[in-house]
Amino acid sequence: MDDLRNETTRTRLFWMMLAIGFVLLAAIPGNAEPERTAWEPLFRGIEHATGHATEPRLQAINALRVDLHEPSIEFIATPSNGEDPGETLRRTGRRFVEEFEVQVAVNTHFIDIHANVGRNAVLHGVSVSQGELVSELEELPHGGASLLITKDNEARFERTIPGFDLDGVWTALESWPLFIVDGQNLGDPTTRSIHPRTAIGLSEDKRYLIIITIDGRQPGYSEGATFQETAQWLIDFGAYEGMNLDGGGSTHLWIDCPDEGPRPLNTPSENRAVGSHLGIYAPPLEPATDNQ
Repeated sequence: MDDLRNETTRTRLFWMMLAIGFVLLAAIPGNAEPERTAWEPLFRGIEHATGHATEPRLQAINALRVDLHEPSIEFIATPSNGEDPGETLRRTGRRFVEEFEVQVAVNTHFIDIHANVGRNAVLHGVSVSQGELVSELEELPHGGASLLITKDNEARFERTIPGFDLDGVWTALESWPLFIVDGQNLGDPTTRSIHPRTAIGLSEDKRYLIIITIDGRQPGYSEGATFQETAQWLIDFGAYEGMNLDGGGSTHLWIDCPDEGPRPLNTPSENRAVGSHLGIYAPPLEPATDNQ
């Protein structure tokens, strides 16, 4: 009889300890899933969404989806500075928005920091602004890829080297090789540097141009991302192909709303003047009609 009572006690203790273990396990915080909001109209043909993550670190993301089938959408890249030294004039996001009266401005090219003269910049890779060649085709030492857009807003990524035919290209910007190909994340997992990031991509049907910024260097708010994490965020927002753009203190995404004026959509770590922007012209949203 005593053996039976002892066995029953041991069984009860076993199940009690198991239950306590489950409770304690549930109380341990796991890896929180990244969050992404739904697309919300910002301008005609342009929608905005945000992302947020706490793991592997704090990340705040802003994303734009540009409908290339919307006929009112137009693009402009930073134009040539003419006969002045270098190729372009460096501008802040606010200055670019105000000077060219665009609704969206995002930083793009890396620049040759050893060739800058004052506010003038020399860009890495080809740049075309409204059909004008701003920066020549070149063989970048790391390879490279270019986003090419026609005047009719047909967009594609290409490898552009000297001799490439730019006929029909209205807008072009070049950066490192694609880190998203056929929907696959090719971001180098061994590159662990964490910085603010800017990236751009196209949907599989090439209807949508997707732009993201990831804020960084701001403890308690957003700490930045690796290349691989940046590529994954771009995929999560709908990109099938995509590339990383200049980042760090250059990362900024500005908009100009009719009722607010120019303002940064993200929270830049610096107010840096950059050598190249991609600007987008878009009409305001049509006012909602009251059918009641």
